[in-house]
Amino acid sequence: MAAFDMTAANAALKIIYPQKEITKALYRNNPFLGLVPKRTDFYGLNIQLALRYALTGGASPVFATAQANKTPSSLAKFNVTSVKYYSLASIDGETIRATKNDKGALVQALENETDAALWRLKRNLAIDLFRSGTGSIGKISTGSNVGTATITLATIQDITNFEKGNLLVASLADGGALRSAGATVTITGIDRSLGTLTASGNWSAGIAAVAAGDFLYQVGDAANGGANVKLSGLAAWDPPTAPSATTFFGLDRTSDTTRLGGVRYNGAGAPIEETLVNALALVCREGGDPSHVFLNNQDYVNLVLALGSKVIYDQEQTDIPDVGFTAVRLAAPGASGFVKVFADPNCPKGFAWILQMDTWTLWTREEIGFLMDDDQRILREATADSYELRMGYYGQLACVAPGYNCAVTL
Repeated sequence: MAAFDMTAANAALKIIYPQKEITKALYRNNPFLGLVPKRTDFYGLNIQLALRYALTGGASPVFATAQANKTPSSLAKFNVTSVKYYSLASIDGETIRATKNDKGALVQALENETDAALWRLKRNLAIDLFRSGTGSIGKISTGSNVGTATITLATIQDITNFEKGNLLVASLADGGALRSAGATVTITGIDRSLGTLTASGNWSAGIAAVAAGDFLYQVGDAANGGANVKLSGLAAWDPPTAPSATTFFGLDRTSDTTRLGGVRYNGAGAPIEETLVNALALVCREGGDPSHVFLNNQDYVNLVLALGSKVIYDQEQTDIPDVGFTAVRLAAPGASGFVKVFADPNCPKGFAWILQMDTWTLWTREEIGFLMDDDQRILREATADSYELRMGYYGQLACVAPGYNCAVTL
């Protein structure tokens, strides 16, 4: 009887991880990732998204005046480029040999490592969809002592972005040059209740120039003072502060920071339901018809508590059977009269995004999280007694009408 070898394992993985099951796993517990419209036909070097952000000027009750004041409409375009992201896993040779006569054991070992790699890809993509593309996933609190092994995050809820074993780098400014030429610390412990990260040694021993208030990144993810290497999420397309003259996908957005860079509303300190309703009115004033709101789980709870007995729940399904999300209905001045508000753990606490969802697309080259199996799903590693499997995506988030969406500071 033939042994269960790596050829058989390749075949087994095709059964365990068909694309439909990978997609289902990616969407679960990630409402924005699950609900944002998707296209898998990102062909060519870039996608050009054209939009009109100002109308013609030739209008008047008097014909001669209308004719004299004719001006063309203002057009702009985003040249949207894709980014790459990979998640890899290995299974060592001894494990393969220890289980080669036990089909179930080898399959279990393969599943364990593949699931972990899939979860890592899922977490990174879901986080990136809300962020600006600089790669930062948290910030050291100003009260932390970097001369010790343990620091506290400025926002405790960002602790979900970190894992034991993470190799981290730091910078003073978000997306700025890395401290100490990219020196690193390794995370050995996490207190998810207190929002603390413990390194293998003092933070300043690993990164000599690190300071309280610094931004943190996984190694390889940081812009490091140059172009972003991570996906440009909601905070890039619709930033909480008005965009500067720095070009974004080839476009200077300062000629109309609302229509080209989204609506902004600062309701910090006001009741959360009041803030959201006022922001919704502002979006509708600009011509938007918002349908979805996404905020952090804690902010969602605060909204539910504020609404009290007035809360009404709703459901929305994704295009994958058995994957859907619960939302709170909130009155809105748009065409439908309400929006659905979702709790998404990947949304930074203290912020919300009000979206007209049909203006957004997650474009990818093939499916998200595809197993890289152009030759085989499992490859022999050249320099180790192990076998490697690879998954990833090539893609970008894009918006055809930023001005119909709003970044809200709660």
